Amino acid sequence: MDDLEIEILVLEAQMGSRSAVQKLYEHFNHSLKKYVYVRVKNKMIAEDITQNVWLKVYRRINRLNNVSLFKSWLFKALIWELNDWYRKSNREVLLPDPQNEHVYETDGSKDFDLFPLLQQLDSSERETAELYYVNDLSVREVSLVLGVPEGTIKSRLHRARTTLKAVIEKNERK
Repeated sequence: MDDLEIEILVLEAQMGSRSAVQKLYEHFNHSLKKYVYVRVKNKMIAEDITQNVWLKVYRRINRLNNVSLFKSWLFKALIWELNDWYRKSNREVLLPDPQNEHVYETDGSKDFDLFPLLQQLDSSERETAELYYVNDLSVREVSLVLGVPEGTIKSRLHRARTTLKAVIEKNERK
């Protein structure tokens, strides 16, 4: 789905079209769940957090003034919901559920091959790289989601690429 189709669906959703919201859900939900699952390592919690985001999106989509910003608005809502969950759960340590280890891999993508490498990055670089490479947000969208300047995003991506290149080269020498 291209940006224009997304913008049209957002406009339709703002006019009350449930089918437009459903299409947006079908297009973005897998990416949102994957983003959350990588952080909480629990399928049920990832689904709950993602569902809460969609409820808020459904209720608040009329507040979005610039429909071209929907994707970044959606991921920002996801991050807020995830932060709320962390705060409310008192930062309990959750053990990963081995049955759910590859639960969001079903689309045939190799994104999960990247996640162990991303763990080598500091948290700000990792989050930036995940939003940019895994969730296909633009530099501008990542900037809006994280609330930092585009130059900072570009710097983080450069540092992440440099670090990942060094890690990959080190692993190849072994």
